[in-house]
Amino acid sequence: MLMESIMNHSELKNLQRWGLATNDAHGLYKKFGFELIKRPEIFMESVSTPS
Repeated sequence: MLMESIMNHSELKNLQRWGLATNDAHGLYKKFGFELIKRPEIFMESVSTPS
């Protein structure tokens, strides 16, 4: 229900790109049109670890 609300929200409907990270819910997000990144070599990240 939460994903349906987010994906159908009037202020978010025109976004061209969504991003998310998941360890184990790939099947859930696939139902909403998410796919594996097609060109992971162009994406970068910076992850901070708690001190």
